[in-house]
Parts: sequence; C-alpha cells; structure tokens
Amino acid sequence: MATAADAALPHLLDLCAREALAQVGASDAGLDAEALGLLNDTIPSDILDKALDIAERGFVSCCVGAPSGRRVFRVSGTAAEPYTCFPLVYCSCPDFFQRSFGQGGGGAAAARRRVLGESGGGGNDEMALPAGGGFLFCKHVVAVQLAQAMGSCAEHAVTDAVLGDMLCPDVLVSIA
Repeated sequence: MATAADAALPHLLDLCAREALAQVGASDAGLDAEALGLLNDTIPSDILDKALDIAERGFVSCCVGAPSGRRVFRVSGTAAEPYTCFPLVYCSCPDFFQRSFGQGGGGAAAARRRVLGESGGGGNDEMALPAGGGFLFCKHVVAVQLAQAMGSCAEHAVTDAVLGDMLCPDVLVSIA
C-alpha cells in the first residue's frame, strides 16, 4: 500500500531536478564535473544524454527582444520547426505537453482541472506525474539550461514585434 511519502517522492524529485537545473543554468563556472554529478543524480539519464547532445551541437539559441530585453529560447534539431522554451517553465514540444498534461486523459478541460486542482467528477482528476519517474521536463528544457552553462547558446537580437510573432504567429496574422 502506497503511503503519503511514496506519493510525494515524484514531486520531491521534480523539485530537486528543477533546483539543480536552475543552479547549472545560472552558474558562471560552466558545466563542471560537480554540476554534471548533481544533474546525473536528479535527471533521468535518457533525457540528460539527449539534452547534452543538443547543447553540445549548438542547437539552442536565445532571441532577446528589444527594447524589452525579454528572452525566448529556441531549440532546433530533427523537428521541422524549432521548439520554443522558457527556462524551467515551458516547451512547445509534444513530449513536454504529454509530461505536463497527458496523464488522466480528457483533453484540455481535464488538464485545466488537474492544474487548478478542481474535481470533474471522475476518479482520475488529480494532478498526476508521468509514469517515467515523475520527471516533468523534456530534453529541450534541460538543453536550454545546459547550453547556457556551457556557453553554447547563441544570442540573437530581435525586435519585440518579431519576438511576439514567434510566440503567437497566428494571432498577429489574424489581426493584420
């Protein structure tokens, strides 16, 4: 029988991974053996290995809007379009969506109920973590943090209008 501590373990592991990634991304020391050891202890190896490959290949770029200074990260690779990432918060890839909202089924309405903690009458409406150990980040979110620490993240200056178009291309087209 699962205890409350068993149920809390995936959440705790996610928090540890989030903190480790934040420390690595903010570090001026780069990606040293100690940082890699910390990440190895908190991030599933399949995700960490793929993220390291992405960061080492220079597939992470940062678009900095002017004059606002807002930063949006783009991760390219095998997908036709690059994925948009906000560090430790969001990625536009399908894996991130599945990890964040894919549990319990029911589409967007069920995902909203789980995020807001509302009950929808079904027995499966609580916020569930993914089956793969409770890790909520995709390889792209991890790669953004690693690329920043490794100094392999290229920065591109863009206008705020271009940044807005990157984030909401359909909205701006329909307004025009």
